[in-house]
Amino acid sequence: MEGADSNPVEGNFTLQTFSEEELSKDIMLVGKLEDYCSSGEFTQIMQEFGELHCMKFEATEEQDLDCYTIYQEYCKLLDNKLEEFLKNEGIRAEDMYKSCQRVQQMESGSLMCLEWILASTDYIEFVLMMLQFREAKEWANDEEEEGEQAE
Repeated sequence: MEGADSNPVEGNFTLQTFSEEELSKDIMLVGKLEDYCSSGEFTQIMQEFGELHCMKFEATEEQDLDCYTIYQEYCKLLDNKLEEFLKNEGIRAEDMYKSCQRVQQMESGSLMCLEWILASTDYIEFVLMMLQFREAKEWANDEEEEGEQAE
């Protein structure tokens, strides 16, 4: 049998479905998105949303129906913020989606922007994120109470 499949080393290279130029472009686009999602305004909005709603979530298998309504609100909020970013950058949503997919495949580290987006595409991921907000809020409240008792 001839072709790339006949040589395992060559076969490994044929599995790559995008060029270095495309990967560089992807990294640049996702980098811009990461900068946007790491900005003070964006993180403040997400932090406020999480803190406002996190106490409604319980570490149980089932969540109250209100929690799904909160998830839908989160999806709308995130969609609006991402649309704003895409419009300002002149990037098509399809291009951004493909770039995120390729970078996620190549990068082993977690990017904040992909975590926010993943939480909007998977209800369970959203619940886990809200439980993290809840845990942080409870920890901060405990620290505050300990500080008041020490005075």
